[in-house]
Amino acid sequence: MQQQIQRIIVTLLVGVFSLPALAQDGPSEAELIQDFVHYVRIDQHELAADFGQQLLDRGLDPRQFVALIEDALRRDDFSDAVIVARRPTNRPALRRIAEELDKLYEDGRRARARDPQEIERNINLLTGTLRQVIIGRERLVSAGEYAMPQLLSALVQNDNLVLRNGARRVMLDMGRQAILPLVTALPGLGAARQELVVNLMSQIEYDTWLPFVYELSVQTNSDNVRSACERAIRMRLTDRSGGGDAAEWFYDLAEVYYDERREVTAFPGEEYQLVWDFDPAIPGSGLAATAIRTEVFHEAMAMRLCSRSLRYRAENNPAHALWIASNFSREIDTPDGYDNPLYGPDQKEAMWFATGSGVDKCQWVLGRALDSSDTPLAMDAISAIQRVAGAGDMQNPILFQDALGARDRRPLIEALSYPNRRVQYESSLALAKTQPERNFEGAERVVPILSSAIRDASRRVGVVITPDTERAGVLRRILEAEGYETVSGANLAALATPMSDLPGVDVILVDVTTDQVRPTIDEIRDDARLVATPVLALATGQGFEVVRRRLAANPMVAVRRSAIAEAEMRNSIRALIEEASGGTISTEEAAIYATRSLDAMRDLAVARNAVFDVADAALPLVATLGDTEGGIKFKVAEVLSWINQARVQVAMMESALDAGGIERVQLLGHVENSAKRFGNLLDGRQVERLIDVAINSNGLEATAAASLMGALKLPEDRVVPLIIGSNGSMIVTSVR
Repeated sequence: MQQQIQRIIVTLLVGVFSLPALAQDGPSEAELIQDFVHYVRIDQHELAADFGQQLLDRGLDPRQFVALIEDALRRDDFSDAVIVARRPTNRPALRRIAEELDKLYEDGRRARARDPQEIERNINLLTGTLRQVIIGRERLVSAGEYAMPQLLSALVQNDNLVLRNGARRVMLDMGRQAILPLVTALPGLGAARQELVVNLMSQIEYDTWLPFVYELSVQTNSDNVRSACERAIRMRLTDRSGGGDAAEWFYDLAEVYYDERREVTAFPGEEYQLVWDFDPAIPGSGLAATAIRTEVFHEAMAMRLCSRSLRYRAENNPAHALWIASNFSREIDTPDGYDNPLYGPDQKEAMWFATGSGVDKCQWVLGRALDSSDTPLAMDAISAIQRVAGAGDMQNPILFQDALGARDRRPLIEALSYPNRRVQYESSLALAKTQPERNFEGAERVVPILSSAIRDASRRVGVVITPDTERAGVLRRILEAEGYETVSGANLAALATPMSDLPGVDVILVDVTTDQVRPTIDEIRDDARLVATPVLALATGQGFEVVRRRLAANPMVAVRRSAIAEAEMRNSIRALIEEASGGTISTEEAAIYATRSLDAMRDLAVARNAVFDVADAALPLVATLGDTEGGIKFKVAEVLSWINQARVQVAMMESALDAGGIERVQLLGHVENSAKRFGNLLDGRQVERLIDVAINSNGLEATAAASLMGALKLPEDRVVPLIIGSNGSMIVTSVR
């Protein structure tokens, strides 16, 4: 009660003292930020949120906001208030406002630090007092790569030794952020400056400069530069002698970028990264940066480095296949509506390069996708393989070369076991299309997967892992509302039996304690059936930030608060599955898979392929015949008509007799084709019913029944009485 009275008094006082301000168009920005901090401190969260929202509504430029904070508050006041306001126990509205204010402040600090004029002022501080040097160095390191063109100019000038040493010291403090601009400029510098830059980079404890220095050591005509390069390489290498060639060195670095490792990501968590070029005609250092979205930055760099590797060795170079994989990934990861400045719309699509490079390169890309559980990339690779692969391509393994070395692999066959149904379906269709002539390991899986595509393609399966039975019920209900068959258990071991009969798992919801999230996800990834399954991890309170930080770099895992609304939970599930595996298979897509699989099985049956025996799918196809209708039903019957089994012909006939009209006519025609190929496999009861249909129906149905009678080669004592009984009007023309 006392707190409520205090809150009312505070509100009234704020209202009273705000009247003059309101009369003067409201409080100033400085007053708003001071009020926000003050009311956060005294736990008046509603008032703090109100003042914070008013400040956001002013639409301040980020740099203006930083200046405001510095003028209106002590240095740490704002940061302390944001930390308090963002506590999980506070109201969501206040947390959101605090996060937006904090982001505005950080954006402003970065923008100001990266402004060329600000960078120039800070570089000049490097020749000032000790305090000025410390301030300038701190600000330049904060600017990172953005300061490198001006820092490089300061480093290579000859007039001011203090400035040169100051710039050198800043670059060493920057570490990895200094490397990419320096190695980009390296070939365009004079010999003395090359030696200076090489000596500088040798003291940066990252290896990403090694390929460029190795390249320079081979190409330079200067003994001093060559000695500096060789000395730098020896200093950095402990487990490598410096052998190999430039092609290998650049390929190895391309792998680092393709893996999106932290040491080659200058600005983690930011929307853009920088790609560098050098042109001596550019004023100053000759360096020019292109900002590119982080989603496609690593692919752009991997492609550049692969191209550089291929210049040194075009044949037997895994950089060729890695370039194709990177190009596919670039296409996959490009945000909607984004115009990539390094890959414009006038350039060829990724599939053009993939198919033109041949099946072995496409299989390498597929193998890489399987190893990294990259489902969208696997789909693109299989699509390319389907276009170019022939029967002979499936018989022999490919020599798979990557950072782990060279080994024999059959990626398309490996894809049959990949835990994503789209990948299984597409790889089976690709293998079926090749019509192989010799058997191979894994061939026995192709026809069953094709038959599964006919029946189960649109089936959705979800798994819930939580020890809380009440929570399990809530999460199951959410998944079931999205159309998922759902099983739940306290842990993965408890789900072994119910999961054994599932065709695959589309998504897993994990709701366990913070310390159990990582072990649970590791256990999921150790299961071959779940290695590529998207996982939505739910966390509460302080655990949310802990879990989010631990799993932030994993594209197959999303982290959400347990308390989010049901609608937001559903949207999160859809977004995760869309990004990780291309989304669930819709009803329309399932129908397409069914049609493609039936066409593939028909072609195999017509060709009497000895490797893929369509008879292996007899039972599921018979079951499908009774569950479907229309065009799919007729396609199933067409495939069944090529299977020499009595139970198949009997099932087809039963389906025809149960049908009527044009459907019966079509199905009788497929039974007729079966009879022509394999003879009469029907039972006596079905023959009697067939004769009854022939006698008592008219038009196309009667003719189809009579035609089937002829194909069955019924004994004359079954046919002649019909001729006599009908005065020869019905059977005379149809018994052949």
